Amino acid sequence: MSELEKNQAKVGVSILVKKGDRILLEKRQGTTHGNGTWGPPSGHIDYGESPEQTAIRETQEETGISITDLKFRVITNDIFEAERVHYITVWFDANYVSGEATVKSPKEESEVGWFTWDALPQPLFLPLQNLLNGNTYPSQATEREREYIMTQNAGQPLRQVEMQQCAQDCLNCHAACMQTAEKYRHSGDQSHVYMLLDCADICLTTAHFLEHNSPLYGYVCQACTQVANHCANMCEQMGDADSANACRNCAESCQNLTKLVP
Repeated sequence: MSELEKNQAKVGVSILVKKGDRILLEKRQGTTHGNGTWGPPSGHIDYGESPEQTAIRETQEETGISITDLKFRVITNDIFEAERVHYITVWFDANYVSGEATVKSPKEESEVGWFTWDALPQPLFLPLQNLLNGNTYPSQATEREREYIMTQNAGQPLRQVEMQQCAQDCLNCHAACMQTAEKYRHSGDQSHVYMLLDCADICLTTAHFLEHNSPLYGYVCQACTQVANHCANMCEQMGDADSANACRNCAESCQNLTKLVP
């Protein structure tokens, strides 16, 4: 992928295929972004296709499932900071018709299955996270999805979703701070550079704690909140809006997550 292509947003289609109270998800692998995460059948629009045609084709090609009753849902703005990949995702709802869910594209997926909203596999594909969190155009969620987001039953999916999102925000902050530190390493205020590096370190550490579900994640999240907020303030003073926003998002996620510590 060229540098020009990396700097351009692409358009993709994702499909929420429903079979009763379950949805179809696949575990991604071998792609440019989101490897190891669970998401719905997704793909690019081929030349001359309508988005609906893409949805039908991709679902069949990836999972062997035939679908019907396609209905446009929403659009999500999905930025994979670590991979430097940006997608505008067009979402469709669809109903299952026939077929057995199988891995039809092993270069792009390792597992396929049906899941209920209260037992979704983790971690989730970023566009699906954005959909569930209401980060959509327009903003909307079905009643079942709202129940998934809000419930805190035995599996505590809300905390899992929050931990996953917080880890991603921490990694985004780490990447932004490292990039900005490198930019100013030989020409800028060195105290600013050291602050960026400190923030990058604590963000990476926090992400690691969250990724393996450490029982001590609350402590590092509290520290990360303070450091990221401090770094955000310094970045704003220096005019580094991108780093400031990344730090602010990380601090907010960590602060919200500490409220869920039992």
